[in-house]
Amino acid sequence: MSSVPEDQRRQTAALVERDNPLWLVIWGVYSHVFWAYARFDVPAGTILHARDTNLLVGQMRQVERRYIGSPRWWHHEGKPSSGEIVPMELSPEGEEAPEGS
Repeated sequence: MSSVPEDQRRQTAALVERDNPLWLVIWGVYSHVFWAYARFDVPAGTILHARDTNLLVGQMRQVERRYIGSPRWWHHEGKPSSGEIVPMELSPEGEEAPEGS
């Protein structure tokens, strides 16, 4: 059993959610794992879980790539404190377009 207090785990879940606004992220008090629910269209029953937030975020990225496709929305570098999503111009190949294109 981990010695990390439950409040700290809930705070960690809130930070992961803040940094990933397309997801609802919670700490399971009884399951002792982090859970993530997509806030975009995915098949019914798509629920992610992991004991480690790095693994959870990796799963989240896989689902985003599969169901959103080429990312059209990314955070500013350094992630905005408000958690807002900021559009980024993409080239037709799905790569980031150079500034001023």
